[in-house]
Amino acid sequence: MLRNGKEAVIYLAGPSFNLIVGFSLLIVCGGREISAVDDIILINSILGLFNLMPFYPLDGGKNFVFI
Repeated sequence: MLRNGKEAVIYLAGPSFNLIVGFSLLIVCGGREISAVDDIILINSILGLFNLMPFYPLDGGKNFVFI
């Protein structure tokens, strides 16, 4: 079994990946009008924030236990 700090990092890996991809695409393609990229940015940002919600089956809920 992992220690609490390592488990928290693992649970934050999924939402942080979505947020990093969303913000990276926003920085790289922010000034351009590409509808597919805009959709990917929106989906990744919403998915990352949704996973951080403090409900148990989501990653945010699993991290809420460590607080």
